[in-house]
Amino acid sequence: MSRTYRSRFRTRLYLLGTMLIVAVIALIILFSVYNKRLEEARKITLSQAEEFTNLFTANEKMDNESVEQASTDLNKTISQAIADMQMEEQNDNEEETVISKTQEEIAEPVEVIEEKKELCFESPVEGEITKDFARETLIFSETLQEWTVHNGIDIKADRTTVVKAAEEGTVSAINNDPRYGLTVIIEHSDGFKTIYSNLLTSEFVQVGEVVQKGQSIGTVGNSAPFEIADQAHLHFEMMINNEYVDPTMYLQ
Repeated sequence: MSRTYRSRFRTRLYLLGTMLIVAVIALIILFSVYNKRLEEARKITLSQAEEFTNLFTANEKMDNESVEQASTDLNKTISQAIADMQMEEQNDNEEETVISKTQEEIAEPVEVIEEKKELCFESPVEGEITKDFARETLIFSETLQEWTVHNGIDIKADRTTVVKAAEEGTVSAINNDPRYGLTVIIEHSDGFKTIYSNLLTSEFVQVGEVVQKGQSIGTVGNSAPFEIADQAHLHFEMMINNEYVDPTMYLQ
């Protein structure tokens, strides 16, 4: 082998060794870079895994809280619904009770007893009774000069003496009676009626007026044709259900 050839061989061997060394160094560098990137990728993956785990845990916690809240709300809703149903049922029962009581009241009305005022008649004028009530017997009339019935009593009183209502009532009529002259009729409760005749005046009252006991209704006169011959007096009659009765039985 020549010297030139050996020199070329060495040069080539040197280049090949150099290239091999460079290749090895390049491989080491590449391997190092790969490992570094692989580690970084692993760290990133682990970080992402932790984040995902934390996120999943947080979501799960939130879901559990949502479920618990939803369950609580549902329980509250159910409880409220039950309470509302119970309240509605109670109101219905109360309404039924009120309606039942109302129906009972309608079915069995309470009888209202009105207290009636007891009548107490007083003499319309103060004076002596000069002629009594006579329905079963006859009395002699000075004016007619005959025996006749007498449906009331004659109370002696001076002319123009004030005549008063014997009891509370309503003036039902004021007229000129052909037998007993100017007359005022007062109707009372319980079918009672009082009649005041032989009056001089009656302008104190009018028909339809409600008068009180003791209220002035007229004055004594001498307007009764059937008793014109008698001394001044009030001819006073009383009726119950349109039947003549003796006034002295009711005057106090």
